[in-house]
Amino acid sequence: MGERDNRSKQKARHKFLQGKESLAAKLCLTNSSLIISCTSTYVHTVTVPVLLKSRDIRRRLSLETVSNFNLNFQDTLEQKVMYMDKFLPSMMMKVTQ
Repeated sequence: MGERDNRSKQKARHKFLQGKESLAAKLCLTNSSLIISCTSTYVHTVTVPVLLKSRDIRRRLSLETVSNFNLNFQDTLEQKVMYMDKFLPSMMMKVTQ
């Protein structure tokens, strides 16, 4: 039963992200445990159910890019990531290089 609830939550989140990324892209890090999704006009908060340390992000992105983003890490299991899509292209470039 719990597994089914978890699967439906994942489906709902996927559906939410699909609706939000029409004019931009989503970026997946750490095996999809951090998902950043954006559109051209909105700033979204995406909650991911993993404990992430900011240095894990910095390992993948340059410090300059990370400082451009407003990444808020709290000491809780659910982490909120705030971002603005004007920084996404340079961020994706740095991740894929």
